[in-house]
Amino acid sequence: MGDRKKRSATRAQEAQLRVAIAATDGRHGLVWSATLHGHDLYAGTADQAFQFAYHESGKGHVHFSRRKDRLVMPPSVPIAHIAGAQKVGGWAVKRPKWGYKPKPDTAYRKTAVLHEISGLCPPTIDLWLLEANRSDLADGILHRISRDGDILATLHIDAAVPELFAVVWAFPAAVVERAIEGLMRTKAEADAKAGLPSN
Repeated sequence: MGDRKKRSATRAQEAQLRVAIAATDGRHGLVWSATLHGHDLYAGTADQAFQFAYHESGKGHVHFSRRKDRLVMPPSVPIAHIAGAQKVGGWAVKRPKWGYKPKPDTAYRKTAVLHEISGLCPPTIDLWLLEANRSDLADGILHRISRDGDILATLHIDAAVPELFAVVWAFPAAVVERAIEGLMRTKAEADAKAGLPSN
C-alpha cells in the first residue's frame, strides 16, 4: 500500500526549474524553464525557439519555432524508471523574455538568476534526470563539467522522482580563444595547401 501511495503522489508532482537574467535596471528576463509534471517533462527556451517534451512512456519530441512539424525522438527509458543519470539536453543562454518576476525557491521550485552574461561563448544550460536518493550523481556531473568549464549556477530538486538537476556553465575565455586560434590556424594551413591567398 505504501508503494502505491508513493507512486500516486509522484504522478501528481510538479517540479519547476527556471533560469533568468537580471538587468542592471532591476528587470528580470526568463531565459529557460523545465517542468516535471507527474512523469512528463517539458523544457525549453523562453522565446519558444526550442522546446523539448519527454513523456512518461519514454517517448519524446522537439518543437522548433521555425518549423511547423515536430521532430520525434527515439524511444527512451520511461521517466519513472530512470536509473543513474540521464542527460535530457542542453540549451544556450540567450534572448531573455523580459518582465519575468522570480518567485522564492521551494522544495519543488528553483530559480537561478544570472547577473552578467559576457564572454566569447554564451553559457549553456544542461538538464539531467537523476535517480532518486543518489547524491553522488550530481557530484559526478559537476566534477566532469568543472574540468573544462566554469560553473555559473546549479539547480537541484531532490524532492522529485526522478530528481531534476540543471547546470549553467560556460567555457572560460582562454579556452574559447585557444579554440578559435586553432581553427584559424587549421584554415590557414588548408588554404596554403590549396594555394589560396591568406587573409
